[in-house]
Amino acid sequence: LTQLAEASVLRPMEYGMFPHDVRAALAYRIAANAGETELAKHYAAAFGNNYNLAQSRIIEEKLDSTLISFVDKAAHATKDIVAEDILKLQAVDVSDADIVRLCELIAFVAYQVRVVSGLRLMNGGV
Repeated sequence: LTQLAEASVLRPMEYGMFPHDVRAALAYRIAANAGETELAKHYAAAFGNNYNLAQSRIIEEKLDSTLISFVDKAAHATKDIVAEDILKLQAVDVSDADIVRLCELIAFVAYQVRVVSGLRLMNGGV
């Protein structure tokens, strides 16, 4: 089930303004920033060398800083998201549908980070 969810979030048929390589880059960033290097490697391996945000055609400078700030905040400080954060995305032409797609991706990867961390703790790791 988790693999099906991953496929639908990371490689959906209707991806809006976030093509698969951008989704992989964001997933990689979320996992790496959470300290889950193995999960980050999973995203890197699954998507080859296309996980680097700087290589993406879709990420423009104005969108880049707004998008990255939102992703980092939503992934690691979800409770701190406010309406202004959404308005900033809309101000750089991210549609409501794409905001929903982005939030689905962030939520799924954050869930995976928690699962991986929990499994590691259950197996005696730190």
